[in-house]
Amino acid sequence: MEHTQHLEQIFKRFVEFGITINESKCEFGKPQVDFLGHTINSEGILPMSTKVKAIQEFPKPETVSQLRSFLGMVNFYHRFIPKIAEILAPLNAYLVGSKKRDKTKIKWNPETDASFDKIKKCLADATLLSHPSTDAKLALVTDCSDFAMGGVLNEITPKGPKPLGFFSKKLTPTQAKYSAYDRELLAAYSAIQYFRHMLEARPFALYVDHKPLTYAFRQNSDKCSPRRLRQLDFISQFTTDIRYVPGKENVVADSLSRVCEIQFSSLADLKLWESSQNSDPELKGILEGKIKFSGDLVKLQMPDSEISLYCNVNSEFNRFYVPGELRRKIFDNLHNMSHPGIRATKALIASRYCWPNQNKDITNWCRACIPCQKSRVHQYTKAPVSQFLPPDARFSHVHLDLIGPLPISGGFRYCLTMVDRFTRWPEAVPLLDAKAETVAVAFMFNWISRFDLPQRVTCDQGGQFESGLFQMLTRMFGIQCVRTAAFHPSSNGMDERMHRPLKQALMCSKQTLFVALPLALLGLRTVLREDINATAAELTYGTNLRVPGQFFVDSNIGIPLPDYLSRLQELMRALKPTDPVHHGLKAVYMPKDLKTCSHVFVKRGPIKRALATPFEGPFPVKKRQDKNFVVLVNGQEKVISVDRLKPAVLLSDTTSSNLSYTTKYGHKVRFRLPP
Repeated sequence: MEHTQHLEQIFKRFVEFGITINESKCEFGKPQVDFLGHTINSEGILPMSTKVKAIQEFPKPETVSQLRSFLGMVNFYHRFIPKIAEILAPLNAYLVGSKKRDKTKIKWNPETDASFDKIKKCLADATLLSHPSTDAKLALVTDCSDFAMGGVLNEITPKGPKPLGFFSKKLTPTQAKYSAYDRELLAAYSAIQYFRHMLEARPFALYVDHKPLTYAFRQNSDKCSPRRLRQLDFISQFTTDIRYVPGKENVVADSLSRVCEIQFSSLADLKLWESSQNSDPELKGILEGKIKFSGDLVKLQMPDSEISLYCNVNSEFNRFYVPGELRRKIFDNLHNMSHPGIRATKALIASRYCWPNQNKDITNWCRACIPCQKSRVHQYTKAPVSQFLPPDARFSHVHLDLIGPLPISGGFRYCLTMVDRFTRWPEAVPLLDAKAETVAVAFMFNWISRFDLPQRVTCDQGGQFESGLFQMLTRMFGIQCVRTAAFHPSSNGMDERMHRPLKQALMCSKQTLFVALPLALLGLRTVLREDINATAAELTYGTNLRVPGQFFVDSNIGIPLPDYLSRLQELMRALKPTDPVHHGLKAVYMPKDLKTCSHVFVKRGPIKRALATPFEGPFPVKKRQDKNFVVLVNGQEKVISVDRLKPAVLLSDTTSSNLSYTTKYGHKVRFRLPP
């Protein structure tokens, strides 16, 4: 009766808006209907029996292309099959690295046969999913393991929770490195995205088995990374009710999160091992006595199989003999689990497998492992300290740098600092902003107008000094501009060293920056410098400056002005530049391979995300200098200090995946090794 009333209301709407329907294409009063590939009845939604029958009768695919078609048909019903990703993992392994219309023949094994039969049976016995009720409460339960994340959306009924849908997804290699907190948050974020159409405008509780996540909306947002803030912001649009459920009670989501694409499926194929051993020339040479091998190779029958494989029986446990085509795959699967060192990797592999020159191969592969080289720091490169050419005269060589942003004082947020290399005379000019025009004007009005045109200017690679305006200024006045390497402040050490006492004086002062800066500069100009055994003011003016509280002042009234000027000029010409003192020098360390390597790793800048590797690369070397290398980074040639470089160890047989990286724009870049 209720259904009739609903139809009557719909027909009235059709008449009101002038909509007509085709009676021959409509069905009324049916106990069940087939709609969009599903059978809908009063109890719920099921896959259409004809579709299930077609899948049950689907022949075993012979090629990767046929398998892809079968999996596409099965995945259409993924909501009805719990753990579908786990069931299909052996079959999905065939699609890794394959092309869209790959005609490669599939080598079936007991594992993939069982997977193929099980998925057809599961689809035939598909789980009955409940009709979602608009009045019932919803509960989203999520979990994440080291390999995958999962979740289930339940509807709370008097009989207990009824599943409305299942969610499972394998983690990417980057996501697998997240902390437990970030992985659990990612699982909740992804599950809400997946069930978004069912959760919008519906109150629901989010259940997790990671208790710290329940305090996510009560923590200080300043401590959260940008990724966490984005995910929490998205979750808060749907719910802020996060509840804790113990892991042992979180059965469904936990099992879905344990899904992991099996990486060892090809290695578990005994037929592949048998064919590889039979065609391996080294094994043939060992059996014929032409190649020396420390061990006894005996053909043993594998458990629950008719296949026999050669094993080394000279140890406590029988060890498989690995043919040449499978050795690197064995190393990658075992070493890539936790990337242990050379000795640990040797022990890990030697306890299970054997082949000639095994230790030598493992050593070379470990040294050439790109992730290990990027994440391990044995010792940073430290080049010997070089000296600048001594300046010819006072104010002929000046160092520039920019400090900021600073706390706003009088509207000023930045400060341009300048130091003369000869006299150590410091200048600091407050700036309203850090624009190139502002910096150029400050340098012009506060240094050039007072101390003449310098011959040389040393600055970093800041955008203000790299700008066309500043370059035009230096060219116009005939000034040589020396730019230091990026992220290498010691190259501009004269100015960087001045920042420490200047900042210390400003921090100790109770006044604001704008008020305290003049007196701080006066103190720096009148304090004795140990490296030159004088003050900056004495080398600049020939006498020290008067400071507050000084009552006696040296008088030169008795000396005639011409004599005083000639004596001052004579003394000033007698001054010679003094090299600065180097504080806290570290021991010099230069890797031997840095002079000959074709590729290098580059140390990351001071700001990096959590769990980011200390180095990135490898990048090809274009040009070598004593202190700097020209390196091709993401398609751009950059001058990088050798202190930030690490030689890359590459092998001719290193896979292309190990010599590739993805740029920030999503482009895949691969390197070709030189012959």
